[in-house]
Amino acid sequence: MTSYFIAGVAKLRNSGLDWALSDILRNYVAYDNVRKIALGDTHSPLGGALVRYGFLFPPLALASLAMELGAPLALFSRRVAVVFCAAAWLFHLGVLLTMAILFPYPLLGIAFAGFFELEKMRDLRRPRRARPA
Repeated sequence: MTSYFIAGVAKLRNSGLDWALSDILRNYVAYDNVRKIALGDTHSPLGGALVRYGFLFPPLALASLAMELGAPLALFSRRVAVVFCAAAWLFHLGVLLTMAILFPYPLLGIAFAGFFELEKMRDLRRPRRARPA
């Protein structure tokens, strides 16, 4: 929670609302992929292709900022927690697809396990038996 919130605050402190309204995210994706290509590292062909479409990035940047700044709200509501977990998972999937940066714990769901009652999943596997009359 805290790391997402701090990341959102850092974006606002460094860029203000320009983070969500300009080409900053697009430039990060482009720079990251060009640098990786120059260094012979794994890069994202999808990210390189998407930077041609500048209109895609401000909504993505706004969504990431809203997810990060809203992260602490997940501690107060189960519904908000589920939305936050889905948004954070999609965020990390987007980072993987556009920048080839893998965050395994969030993508595998481990980072969000504390929000769910995993011990009840065992009950979902058992077929319910009818009670004898």
